[in-house]
Order: sequence, then C-alpha cells, then structure tokens
Amino acid sequence: MKKILNFRPLLFCALSLIFGLELWGSIRFAEFSPVFVLLFGVLLLLALPPFEKKRLLSLLLIVPVFAGIGIGLMQLALSNYEEGLPSGEYTVTATVLSVSARQGYSIVVLKDLSLDGEEAAGKCRAILPADSVLTGDLVVFRGEVEKNDAFEKSAYAKNDFASGIRYTATAREFITTAKSGDLFLRLNGKLYEVMNSHMGRDEASLAYALLSGNSGAIEGELKETVRRGGIAHIFAVSGLHIGVLFGAAMLLFRRAGRFAFLPSLALAFLYCAFCGFTVSSLRAVLMCGVFGASKAFGRKSDGLETLAFAAVVVLLLFPAQWYAAGFRLSFGACLGLALFSGSLTRAFQKLHFPRAVAGCLAPTIAAQLTTAPILLASFGYLSVWSTLLNLILVPLVPVFFLCTLIMAALSLLLPFAAGVLLVFPEGLFALLILILSFADWTFVLSGFVLGAGGVLFLFFCAFLSTRLRMRRLVRAGVAAAGCALLAFVLVSNNVVFSGCRLTVYEEGESAAVLVETRTEHILVIDGDISLDECEDFLSRTFGGELTAVIVLHEDALNTAAFLGAEEVRFQEPVPLGLHRTKALFGQSFSYGKLSFFYTTEGILLSCEGVVTEIAPDGEAGKADFFLGKGSGGLKFFIEDGIIKQL
Repeated sequence: MKKILNFRPLLFCALSLIFGLELWGSIRFAEFSPVFVLLFGVLLLLALPPFEKKRLLSLLLIVPVFAGIGIGLMQLALSNYEEGLPSGEYTVTATVLSVSARQGYSIVVLKDLSLDGEEAAGKCRAILPADSVLTGDLVVFRGEVEKNDAFEKSAYAKNDFASGIRYTATAREFITTAKSGDLFLRLNGKLYEVMNSHMGRDEASLAYALLSGNSGAIEGELKETVRRGGIAHIFAVSGLHIGVLFGAAMLLFRRAGRFAFLPSLALAFLYCAFCGFTVSSLRAVLMCGVFGASKAFGRKSDGLETLAFAAVVVLLLFPAQWYAAGFRLSFGACLGLALFSGSLTRAFQKLHFPRAVAGCLAPTIAAQLTTAPILLASFGYLSVWSTLLNLILVPLVPVFFLCTLIMAALSLLLPFAAGVLLVFPEGLFALLILILSFADWTFVLSGFVLGAGGVLFLFFCAFLSTRLRMRRLVRAGVAAAGCALLAFVLVSNNVVFSGCRLTVYEEGESAAVLVETRTEHILVIDGDISLDECEDFLSRTFGGELTAVIVLHEDALNTAAFLGAEEVRFQEPVPLGLHRTKALFGQSFSYGKLSFFYTTEGILLSCEGVVTEIAPDGEAGKADFFLGKGSGGLKFFIEDGIIKQL
C-alpha cells in the first residue's frame, strides 16, 4: 500500500506529547472537546499505511508513552502552580524580569520571590508606584499579594499559568531598589537605560523591543499599529532574529570550517539568555543547533523533524507553555513554513512572479495560514494589512537587527560614545515610524468566534501540503469537505437561530454577559469594567450593533454611555454627564422574547419559559456571575466563555 506520509518518529513524539498535554489540560479546565481527539485519531490512521511491522510497533510505542508523559507533566505543572503562599499583605523582595513603564507607575514581572522572608516559587506581576524601575533591579516593597488560580474563568488565567506567574501584587509602599546579581538581566536593563537616554522615545522603545523582545515600552498609537498591523512578531525575539544572528555568526566564523556552527550556536545561546530564554528564542536556538550539526556532519536536515525536536525539548522542560500564545504562534509559524513554503514558492514561480517576490510572498503566506486561527483565538482579531506590512518590513529586519545590535553593544562598551553610535539606529527606526504612519494599518477582522473551527482549519490545511501524498482529486475533495465543515462550525458558533445564547467575560472585579437571540443583542455589565475591556470582549464575540446595554452597578455607568448601543438601561435615574445617550430607567423591561427584571442581587432574564439569574456570586467585592434556572436546581457553568448546562 502506498505511503500517505513519511514516518517521522520525532514528529509523532511531539504530536503525542501535545495530545497528552491538551487532553489532560482540557479535562482539568472542563473544556474537553471530542473534535481534538477525533482529529488526532484520523492523523494516526493516515500514518499507518503501508502497515509495515516496524512502523506499527513504533507508533504503538511512541503514542501511549509520550501521551502518558504529556498527561503526567500537565498534572505536575498544575499541581505545582496551585502550591504557594496564600493571599495577604507581604513585604516582597524580588528581581525585575520585565518592565512596562507607564506615566508615574510600572507594571513589572518579578522572579526570585521572597514574601516576608520566605522563598516563593513562581513569578509575580506587580504594579509599582515608580516609573524608573529597570529590568535586573532588585526591588523591595510592601503590598497586597494575591495568589492566582489557574482554574479561574479569566481572560488571562491560562496565560499566567503558562508564564508561571503565580501571584499578582499591588505595592502600597515602595521601599527600595538595588541591582541584582543576574548579569544578563542587568545588561538588559542597562540597554534600556542607554537607548532611552540617547534616542527618541518611540525610536528607543521599538529598538529595545527588537533586541530584547520586551515591547511593554511601546505606547499609544504606535503600539496599536504594531499589534493590529500584524507585525508584533518583529518585536518579539523569534526564529527570525536568532536565524539572522546565527547566519551572520556562521559567516564570521567560517574559517572554522564545518565546526563554525559551534561558536555561532554559543553566541545564539548567549543572546537567548539575554532575552530571558523566551520560548521562541529557545526554539530557534535548538533548531539552529540541529541545522548546524546536520550540515557539519553531512546529513540532510528535515524541517518537520527539527521543529518536532525543538517542541519536544521545550514542552518536556516547560509543559505549561502549551497554553502560551507565544509558543503556539512561534511553532505554528514554523509549521506553516515547513508545510507550505516550498510548494507556494513553486506555484508563484509558475505564475511568473519574480523570484524575489515569490521568495518573500510564499513564506509570509505560509506562516500566516497556520497562525491565523491561533491569532484569532488568542487576541480576537485578524489583521487585514498583515501580509502587506510583513512583505515590506520582514526583508528589512536583518539590516535593522544587526545594525542596532552592533551599535547597542558598542554603546554598552563605550557609554561616552553612545550618543554618536545610536544616531544611525535612531534614523532607521525613525524611517520605520514614518512607514507605519503613512496610512492607517489598524483595520482588523473581528467580532466572531472560531471555536473548534480553529482546530479544523489547521487539520484540513495539512491536506493542502505536498507532505501528504494524495491524488489531486482526493486532495480537492478533502479541501472542499473541510471548507464546508468549517463554514458550518463558523455559522453555528456565531449565528443564533433559536433560543438564547449567553457569553460571559470575567476578569478580576469586571464582568459582562452578552445575551443574544436571532434579533436581539443585549450586553449586561457589572463591576468596574472599563470601556477597553468591553470593546475587547465584543471584538472577540460580536461584530454588530448592540440593541441595549444593561448596567447592574453604577461603577459601570461611564462605560455603558460610550458603547454605542441603541439604548442604555438603569434601574434608577442617574446622571450621565454630557455624553448623548438614550438612557431608560425602570425595574422591568423587554426586548423581543427577552424579559428582564432587576432584583436586589442583580437581574433576572426570562426567555422561552426559562428564567436565569445574572448576579454577583455573593462574595464581597467580586463581580463573577452565577447563573441558574430560577430557584431550581438546573445550573450552568462557563466553558470557553459560553454558558453550558451541567
């Protein structure tokens, strides 16, 4: 029987490990999806032909072993994350790992934690009343420290779990700051200080982000353009940066012959340490190492096997990274390059595209094919101008990166000459800012949910790759079936044909519920939810015009007034300032089949004979929603932001 795909042991080790991590994680987070299990099973069936004994035995060994390892690692990671000191007031001593400076304060990520003199594992995100804190500083402050919960239904809970951020702190009293003994972190902080002293604010923030991967200093419209323009990966140290550095070092050490990859790899590893061993940089270093060793010893390197090796190493060391958007985007982009870059390049050349254009366009589209659903699931939107901006800017990255890196290194060695040395990098980034200001690049597609459609999209994309040996007619049939299934999932996830659907947002003391029928779209808000939070929530879930906004607590009045709904509902008359809003007041009201009634705890929703209570869950100061059917026993829980019946 003809082979459908080549058997790559490392690839199936990685896939089986991911399967175990996702399976156990989804069960623990109450988000189990049979679609993921089904698609993994189909992939295994494709790997079986031609049913050779060696292939069958390898699969029987690899799949259960690595899936079991994944389950065990995920359970261990969750158990470790849940351990730690309880919430309370502490004197915190820690080292600053990264900084996002604001006007008058800083949002920092801390490591090497000590709470009241007791060592605490994990990291901490803290708000410090100082805007002069640098990476590598040793800080001491007194404040409220809250233990994070990985199982909290929050927009950032999984990201904190993946990043190892176990605590959130707010400093009441900033006591002192000093320099830590971590050489790489101190060097990172010194770089930030030198660039901000000798370059313009925007130019310095972009240059520092390009070199360190820390984009927290980018602010305002520039940050919005970078994010929504689809070029944030340029300012997050990734394979592009490590690859450029490794390639330049290979040329520099070419006299070492086939062993030139060793000093080049050492230099790339040191740079990875400087960036804090981010997942994307670690993955790139591992891939460069495999590539260099393969070339040195005359072995042909395989992109999928190299990528799989890097994934296995990273996930064995940091299993929680499976839930990090950075991990998925980094490996997803490389997967797209491995699957589609070559075939797309050949296709563009057959269409008589110039070789240079085909060489730039093919990898850009290949990477975006596999990262699009990840971006949508992680951030709630897809950039419209991403392809064009990447075609313009990615070819410039080697020049920008190497020039800035060399000049920054010389500035650290010769601080008295930094003002002169950094003139050229400042000019480069001034040009970049000019390009970004040439037009409005922030237009995005948003307001819809992929759900299981993201996994389906990636699965059926694989059938378009020449890595799978399939006849054209079969490939076309599979692609057509995939498009039809994806369209069905998208419609079912985003269109309400009957009944009422509730989608919930929760973050700290902020909460919102989107109530939808076929014709009505009502947003209920509570707590101290901000306008940005509401707009971000709606961009992920709803792209139309709201019928009404219902306010449960007066803290959310200003937010409601600026959401652009047809009406804003309040229980009692309240002042709304100068903003023109159609404000209506009353104890009860209706929209189509939806009926609402304010209670002392919150509000009752009645739809098609089912009464649901939307109210704070009773814990003082919280705005988490509890939903139930009247006073009976039918309860609901939140899964992927969707209210589902227990």
